[in-house]
Amino acid sequence: MKNRIIPIEKLESLIWKPGDILPDIKPPAGRSDGSGSEIRLEKVSDGYVFHNLAGIGSVKLLNDYLDSDSSKKHDDWRTHCAGRSDGIVVPNSIVLYQMARALYELRNDSNYQEIVKECQDLFNEDWTKKYPHTGTKVIYGAGLGAVVDSLQLDGSTKKNNLEIPEFTKANEDWSYFVLAPEQAETNLGSINPIPDNAKPVLQELLGEGYEQAGEIFQYFSPRRNGNLREIRLWIPTLIKRNSERAVVFGVNYIGNNFSINANDSVSSRPSRGVVAVRENSP
Repeated sequence: MKNRIIPIEKLESLIWKPGDILPDIKPPAGRSDGSGSEIRLEKVSDGYVFHNLAGIGSVKLLNDYLDSDSSKKHDDWRTHCAGRSDGIVVPNSIVLYQMARALYELRNDSNYQEIVKECQDLFNEDWTKKYPHTGTKVIYGAGLGAVVDSLQLDGSTKKNNLEIPEFTKANEDWSYFVLAPEQAETNLGSINPIPDNAKPVLQELLGEGYEQAGEIFQYFSPRRNGNLREIRLWIPTLIKRNSERAVVFGVNYIGNNFSINANDSVSSRPSRGVVAVRENSP
């Protein structure tokens, strides 16, 4: 076989030069968190294992509510988890969102559709009936300053300071921002632009991929009159600050929207449990 001679001008066209725009190369949809680690789901006897969640690692979500479906105040759940020897904790809002995000990414994969459906049913029970505590709460100051306080998988707590703005007032107590409007199923993915002052809040509450929250929660929320539900972020108004509020996900009985609720009560409610999973070394 004769050697092919490539003209010099063609070779030059193949060489990247500063200022050139590189092609947008992305990992296969629904198969990776962008770090090269494959997202996988596994059904086990007592729950579901989410392998390689973005920014978290691998986590098992338990089938059953903690402590025989008991209701406890937010901080009482932390005390309960600290007294356990099995590493089980209440999932914080980031862990819950990253599990939903992984399910969303794998929803069209024939290997996982059954597990995705089972987990969707599990979350729907939580988000329409139980409204369980997450491991995240917000301590609001007198102004815009607030502290997001989250229980971590290792049982420690993480506190971050940030400013949380007031959005559209629903009344004198609560304000909201609409991430996605109520709309037809065929419009899944059509979401509202996120204002700059809301981005740090959503990132702190949801973690990586917070920009997708509108479509992810629309997909997993029960439908309203055959439509995808409106998705809202709820925040106290300025006159309702100087308080400690729980972060809870679920269908809001006012208006029937689905809420990322950063203004809920820290009073008694049930909780699910998660536990970090150590992957086997290769």
